[in-house]
Amino acid sequence: MIGHNLGVVDAKFAENARDARLGETVELVGSDIREFARLCQLVISALDDWLGDLSYPIAPKAKEETGGRNEPETKEGTVGDLGSLASRIGRWLCEHSVSGMPDNIDEEGILTAFSDMEEGELKEALAELEMEGCVVLSHVIGTRLPRIQTAEELFLVFDPLVLKSSPITDALHLVDLVLAGDGSVSLSDLHDQSGMDQRRFNPAAGMIVAEIGEGRVSRTYSPDYPARYFTMTAEDRVALKRLGKQLTG
Repeated sequence: MIGHNLGVVDAKFAENARDARLGETVELVGSDIREFARLCQLVISALDDWLGDLSYPIAPKAKEETGGRNEPETKEGTVGDLGSLASRIGRWLCEHSVSGMPDNIDEEGILTAFSDMEEGELKEALAELEMEGCVVLSHVIGTRLPRIQTAEELFLVFDPLVLKSSPITDALHLVDLVLAGDGSVSLSDLHDQSGMDQRRFNPAAGMIVAEIGEGRVSRTYSPDYPARYFTMTAEDRVALKRLGKQLTG
């Protein structure tokens, strides 16, 4: 699925997946990719045995996970493919987020917090974070750094490390609460039901809102939540159930 047909469901794939629809893009989570890598290793090891009577140890099958993006943190403090400075900035952005929602970042805060680094190094680290989907950068005249807006991916990557909680696990909890309701959801009421603080609640709530059809999500600005409320149709319920399956691997 990763390497074939650009990840789009074709007739052969649909025959083996009851809930797949032709032309739909298949979303993968970390456990899917690790399982794919494990199967590739099985194939390669078998070919090596056949060609040269060689064998290699097979990685054990990954346990089912409902955690965050599970980006590996190395001894050097880097996260995933991010460099050391990009990882430091990502942590700092996550730690200083009050709402847990995408927000504009004052460049002076970055320049002060990382005053030991050259501006060129900061720009490169921010570009790394943008490539990982953690921030959105806008290049404008008259500023020392690009304008920075955090993105929801930042919390998926860094919350498990900074807050020791996972937006993915929290989203699974919210899916259950939403599906148990009557289809009309107030984010404030859902927050109260969740038992989470607001900083932890919002990244998970953002994942839920993203699955709801655009015309059914309140457009009224809310400073506290990703939306004020939304209503669900049968299609939205199906989308949330599929999200739950994807997040549990």
